[in-house]
Amino acid sequence: MPSAVFVKANGQRPAGLLLSGVSALGVGLQDGDVLTEAAGQKASSAAVVVGIVLAARSRQVSEISGRFYRGSVPFSVTVEQPYPTAPVPG
Repeated sequence: MPSAVFVKANGQRPAGLLLSGVSALGVGLQDGDVLTEAAGQKASSAAVVVGIVLAARSRQVSEISGRFYRGSVPFSVTVEQPYPTAPVPG
């Protein structure tokens, strides 16, 4: 099960969430990555990130982007959000 723990800034890397249990999710993240932003907002706790994702999904945002660090190297990630389509009448 994915989990995260807050870590302080370190060198060039801002504070964020140290991720574990995420490698198998298929979104490009690896255990040990540090998520620093979700949808342009600071990733200060797992609850904050879950709230950001839920708010975006309630608006049916098609993609949610984030920023993470693998060691000292920053990366961006964008995850497409699938939504069910309305059935065609007929």
